[in-house]
Order: sequence, then C-alpha cells, then structure tokens
Amino acid sequence: MLISQHGGTMKRATILCLFLAVVVSTAISAEITLVDKIGGFRNAQACQLHRGTLYILDFHYVISYDPVSGEFLDTLNLAEYSRDIAFMGDRAVVVGISRAHLIDISDPRNMAHITAENFGGTSGWDVDISGNLVFLAVQSHVAIYRIIEDAFIWTSNYNPMTPFPMVRSVAIDGTILYAGLGDIGIVALDVSSPASPSLIAGTTTPGSTLDLQVASGNILVCSDGAYVGSDTTSVRFFDITSHTSITPRGYWFAPSDSDARKSFIVGNRLALADGEGGIRAIDFSMPSSPIEIAHFPTRDNITDVFVDGNDMFASGTDTLYLLWTDAFPSDTGEPSSARITGVSPESGTITACAPIIEFRYTLGSSPINASSIQIEALGRIFHGGDSEISLTSSAVLLDLSGETIDTHDTLCARLVSMADTEGTSAIGLGTSTCFFIDNFPPHIEIHTGFDGDTLKPDSIAITGIIHNVGWADFVTDSFRVVVNGISYSTAGTFLDYDPPNFTCSPMGVFRDGDTVEVCVRAIDNVLTVNCGPNRLDTCWTFFVSSTNIAESQQTPDFLEINASPNPFNSAVKFTIEHPACATHASPMQIQIFDLAGRCIETFPVNKTHHVHEFIWQPENDIATGIYLVRVKTDGMSTTKPIIYLK
Repeated sequence: MLISQHGGTMKRATILCLFLAVVVSTAISAEITLVDKIGGFRNAQACQLHRGTLYILDFHYVISYDPVSGEFLDTLNLAEYSRDIAFMGDRAVVVGISRAHLIDISDPRNMAHITAENFGGTSGWDVDISGNLVFLAVQSHVAIYRIIEDAFIWTSNYNPMTPFPMVRSVAIDGTILYAGLGDIGIVALDVSSPASPSLIAGTTTPGSTLDLQVASGNILVCSDGAYVGSDTTSVRFFDITSHTSITPRGYWFAPSDSDARKSFIVGNRLALADGEGGIRAIDFSMPSSPIEIAHFPTRDNITDVFVDGNDMFASGTDTLYLLWTDAFPSDTGEPSSARITGVSPESGTITACAPIIEFRYTLGSSPINASSIQIEALGRIFHGGDSEISLTSSAVLLDLSGETIDTHDTLCARLVSMADTEGTSAIGLGTSTCFFIDNFPPHIEIHTGFDGDTLKPDSIAITGIIHNVGWADFVTDSFRVVVNGISYSTAGTFLDYDPPNFTCSPMGVFRDGDTVEVCVRAIDNVLTVNCGPNRLDTCWTFFVSSTNIAESQQTPDFLEINASPNPFNSAVKFTIEHPACATHASPMQIQIFDLAGRCIETFPVNKTHHVHEFIWQPENDIATGIYLVRVKTDGMSTTKPIIYLK
C-alpha cells in the first residue's frame, strides 16, 4: 500500500513549514526541500516525468502518477523486475531483467502492454531512444532495435571484446552511442549505420559506469558509482568535442556514503541519485572543478531523480520523494530562462505522414506564455493560440496530422518564438528539424506466376523483384509470399531472396486445373510513432495446366514497364512490353510526371515490336526526387515510380 506522509501536492506555498536541506559552497549555494514523500514501494528503480505524468518502475510494475493532483493513475504488471524507462511519443520502452517491453501510454490512466522482446543478454540495465531506434544495455552486449509498427525489429548487437563484459549504461548523441562497460570504462560507437555499429573511441574509469548523460557544450557525464561493495565513487566529466576521443576534464569525488547512480542534467547542473548518499545537486559550469551546491540526505537508497523546473522527483527503494529546489537552472537570484533541450522527430527521420513535432524544454523561473509561441512550418507561422499547437510542462507540440503531405516532401519546422510570463525569451530559439515524407510501400514486379498466368504443374514458382522506391528501407524480415494460405519467409528454404530478386517455390503438389492464390506482403521502416509503416499487400491468382502456353506463340494481354537502374543519377533505360493483339503500328504515349501531377516530359513512340526500349536523360533543371512514368497504348496504361538522384 502506498502511503503519503504529508498528503500535500507540489505547491511552493506548502514548503515554508517543511524540512530544509542546504549545502553551502564558498561560491554557490542552493536548496533542496522536502514537499512530500510516499512510502510503500517494494523496490523502485526509476522515476521519469513525461508529458506531465510521472512513471515509476517498482519491482514488476510500471506505475503512473499525477504530481499535480497527487493521484496514482494506473499500474501495469510486466511480470519481471524492471530497471529503466525511455519514451517515444505515446509509447514507452521499459528494460527488464530479460526482456524489453513496449507500452502504450497514450492514456496514463489505462496503460497497455503491446509487446516484449527477449534481447538475449544476461541482464537488462539501461535504455535510450533516438527516433525509432532503441539502444539497450543488457550486460553482455548493446542491443539495437527499431520500433516498426509497434514491434521490436532487431537491427544489430555490439559485443565488447572483454572477457567478462558488463554493459551497464547507454547514451545516444546524434549518430554516436556511448556505452558504459562497468569497471572497464566507456566506449563511443558510430551508429550512423545501426546495422553495423563501429568502435571509434574509448576511455577507462575507476567505477562501474552506472549512468551516462550527454550535456551541452560537448560534455559527457558519467555517474561512476558502485554496484556492489566498495568502489571508487565519483561523477566524471569528459570532453567529447571530437567523436574520436573521450577526454577526461574533471571529476567530483563523492563522500564515503555515496553510490553515484543515475543523474538528470539541466544546463550545467546535474541532479544526482546518490544511493545511500541521498540526493545531490552539482554545478559543473567548470567541468575541471565541479562543486556540490545542495544535498538532501535520506535513509533510503536513492535510485533515480528527475527535475522539472523547481520540482524534483526521486525514487528510493521504498519511497517516492517529492521535493522543491532552486538549483536548476539558475542560482544567481536573477530570473532564469526556459531552455530548449531537443526536438523530435529528429532531422533525417523518415515518416509516412505529417507527425506531431515536439520541441522539448526545461522551465525557467516563470511559466511559459502560450501566446508567445511561434513555429514556422509548411511555409507559414503557427501561433500559440492555433489549434495545431499545444503546451505541456515539458514540451511544445505542433500537430500537423491534419495537413496534406505528399510523398517525397521534405518537412521542416523551426521554433521562432517562445517566452515566459515575464517576457524572457527561451534559450535555444531557432531549434529546427527537417525530415522526409515517404508514402511509397515496397515495390514488387512479378516475372513468372503473375496474375492470369498459366504454369505447368511441375514448374510452379513465383519469381520477381522487390525493393523500396522511397526514402525508407525495405524491411527484409517482413517479406512474405503467401501461396494458397501458406506463408513463406526469407528465413525458410522455400523463399530465396538475393536482393532485389526473389524466387518462391511453394510446397505441395499442383495438378491440372488448380487455381493458385498468391499474396505478397512487406513493409518499410518509416517512423511508426504517429503513422506508418508503408505496407505492400497485394494478391492475385494464376492457373495450372499441362499445356505450355509459351509454345502456343500467344503473347498475354498485358502492358509492363521496367526501369534500370532505379534509383538513377544521370540516365535511366525503360523497357516496355506490350501485347501482340495490335498487329499494326499504333501510337504509344510515354509521359513522366512529378509528384504534384505536372507532366515534365512526353515521348510519342511508334509501336512496331512487342518490346520497346528507350533512355531518358533528365535536363539540368530537373530536381532530385521521385517521378512517375506512365505508358498508354491500345486502351491500356501502366505507371511506375522512379527515383532521380543527382
């Protein structure tokens, strides 16, 4: 049973009569003051605030809590001990002892477990997220997954070359992933290609690298505490200006009762969950000489901490602490500004629709004035009073889901203006993102076994090519060929895939007169937090007969166009096959359209053969992009997308 020992909410007016803990440095001092504490937890390991709701990991449970009303909203049982949580929109990823869990948190009062993935490590410790990429510290290795259509899609592992690996922590910074390897130290991995992470830098530390955070100014912060027994406990600061080096800058050496577990960073200050040492605030404006500016001692083992303006939350193994502090982000006595801390989707993300764009911030001394918000997107300015913009305690949201976005558009958004109620502008205005829209599903071309075809009973095979035609990559693991209700994947022996060519040789016996039903299904890896992925799901039938149709010298009634290479960067060759039913030379029209529907080229061709080839070389003024080639003849037409890359 969870019991509040004070019964109050997070209101500053209540703190004057409460206990005060102050540590005064010769240069700086700040306060951490208890507002309320709630007992009755079994073994709380994390507390993180997301969109105004506090999520607590306690033993097997995820607990949602409203810090304003003081109400516990929901409890979700994951059936295993859980250690860390990270968020991606209305989804959360929780790392447990043996599995990663994907949770629907769109309604904090009704959380739902979506799926779980056994990551194969000896023990899960930490999780970080960038876009739809999930990075897990699972002791024996770093596991990298993509979240696609509410499913974990394994991408790769990084296995440290050490006798007894202990991967304890991860932190992603752009395309660089930092991983704490226990008492070995820290490594930097280039994950610009997530399927093949590469080691680019490393350094040693004396402790257990329990937590990693990336701070502004190219500073990597390591809570280098003890996991079990005695250890050299400290918080260490590294210069990561160069991605190929992790250079020590300084450290804060902890007292003997400290454990230096997890931290939360605001500007050049960090809140430290210091285990049996309580809760601390450390100023590292000079990373070579960091100083402690506030300390709140507890009798509990503090495992995690989160700061939201002047509100601070900390989880102990059996108690949740609700506190007030003036340590973040300013201690000068002057009004402090809100600070923009990030934006998602990040630049370079591929999505299938116009998503919700989130500008994250930390609050300064005064609340945000919603009417001051201006965001530039789609060639216009959205204002704080517009229905597309909403404001939470930690983010400004621009909802573009009602806008019409076309395939291959590049969508950019920039935070132009935001100020608090005192008129102080936020730090970090101009933060922007540009990402790509891709509505094209994977493309398939059937060579044999196409719709209406007739094959001999002893030569049943479906052959063709499949590949992506937009920005997003085709997810090979999603590729299925379903023949008469039996599904074949690339993991089996009946579907061979040598990109982009495939051959499916289905099981079973086929007889004269059989009708064969075929479906091909696949997806691409566009961002799936708000929409997507793009899905190929097409079905047709062909027939089985002992008569060799090819020997009858009849050409099937079809019109087909192939393009090679595709994508192309200077010229593309089109091969057009058309029916033999037109025995005389009749006109064929070939047109190329952009995605706005404008015809940019027209080629009249006299049709004198069943197969016609021609080459298109775009003029210099033709922009990089996706184009549609349409062929019309004899009352038939077909269209094919092509990608032009200068």
